[in-house]
Amino acid sequence: MLKENKFLIGLGAITVAVSGGLIFWGLGSGSDLETLQGEIATKKSALQRMEGLDPYPTPAAAKEKAENLAAVLTKARDARQKLLAFNPESIDDIPASEFSEKLKASVARVKALFPGEKDLPKEFTLGFESYAQYLPPEEATGELAFQLEALEYLFTQLAEAGGKEVVNLHRPKLPMEEGEDWPGAAPKKGARPSSGGRRPSTAGPRGRGGRAGAEVLPDVAHRLPVEVTFKASEETTRDFLNRLGNSDQYFFEVRLGRVENPAPIPSGEKSSGGSANRASDDGGIVVEGADDGGIVVEGANDGGIVVEGADDGGIVVEGGADPLPEEPTSSEKIFTKISGNETLDVFLKLDLLIFMEDKEFPETK
Repeated sequence: MLKENKFLIGLGAITVAVSGGLIFWGLGSGSDLETLQGEIATKKSALQRMEGLDPYPTPAAAKEKAENLAAVLTKARDARQKLLAFNPESIDDIPASEFSEKLKASVARVKALFPGEKDLPKEFTLGFESYAQYLPPEEATGELAFQLEALEYLFTQLAEAGGKEVVNLHRPKLPMEEGEDWPGAAPKKGARPSSGGRRPSTAGPRGRGGRAGAEVLPDVAHRLPVEVTFKASEETTRDFLNRLGNSDQYFFEVRLGRVENPAPIPSGEKSSGGSANRASDDGGIVVEGADDGGIVVEGANDGGIVVEGADDGGIVVEGGADPLPEEPTSSEKIFTKISGNETLDVFLKLDLLIFMEDKEFPETK
């Protein structure tokens, strides 16, 4: 009995051990199966995403994509060459005294285009007020000379478009006028630095719209800003902007524009049942008709007034001064206002651009 019991006990122990091993192996296999199924699902999802791409990533599609990219870069290089054509032939510095003579000549030519007493602001110097009596820093004269020529061109176009009155002109200083250089620019060839030369610009990178911390876009041009306010009709303003936009000499970018019509909106006038016709005070005639059909004639000149009534009830007034032209009605004033015949106040913030020549596009392999 004892031997049989030992056998049964051993058999039971073996059975329990084998069962435990089978259970453990089954659990482990189940976990591996779930992991494998998860990996398959991930790869299947990635494959579906790739199949949804346009173009599908095949060798033929990759070749086509490379050819399209090369064509885009070729067009971009051609556009870049057209933009570089707006740059001055030379921007080397000139003697400060030579710039001063250029400034006097340009100001005189622009003043001749606007001869009226109020056509230009007092002490107008094309925004170079600081250099009307003092010489500019010589390391800035190259850029200043280019900006001077462009501003003379701008006001010439405004005058030819029909502009009559320049209210204000503001020219912010360039970095080199403060002894600095363009942000990220290499030292200019042939520059004659004064004490210490140009310092690197302290202006940090700006994001889209000039906001710090926003997406930083690569600079493709140096900006020479100017702000101008003038009075002109809508037709003149359109012509002026078209002239700047179609220029083949200078590239102006309008950063901000504000147009205001200062004329008040005319209000409706109540019309009476009678008619009125008035002449000047120095020999004038006043003819007023009342609703009841009566006519009152008052004459102030010494030649006398003759009033004749026709059979049909009409009235003829002779003598005295000629009547003044009729005033435009309210509807005519409103139509004139919305049709663009009023004088507008126009403010423009522009940048004169010098495109960077050291910017290169990547080469495709």
